[in-house]
Amino acid sequence: METITVHEQSLFRINAPGGPGPWQCQGSPSIEFPGNPTETIQGSVDVSRGADTVIAGTAVRAYIYRYTATAQGQTVKGKTTPHVGTQTGLPRRAITSGGRELATIDFFDYGAKIDIRLPPCPGG
Repeated sequence: METITVHEQSLFRINAPGGPGPWQCQGSPSIEFPGNPTETIQGSVDVSRGADTVIAGTAVRAYIYRYTATAQGQTVKGKTTPHVGTQTGLPRRAITSGGRELATIDFFDYGAKIDIRLPPCPGG
């Protein structure tokens, strides 16, 4: 699934068998981004350093957070591994797992000048 948001307008498309096809302007599926962990953590948190590595040419430090969180009325043990650039201190990647879910978010193009022209909506 791809989602593009420019200012307040969002478009999405699903490139999979049975998907709706071209870019859609309405009924965009909600996307949950990792929330503030201090709002969902229940109990103790175990924090440790992971191995330093390189992601797409950027040297990063890894940190590992193991925690217990409450989501949708269920308690889930989770793990988040943020990777932070050693030179910039900016996030480069965050990998979160809990229950049967796994999410990887990459962060890049900090400070890049971009001009996004949204694709046309079907019928519009």
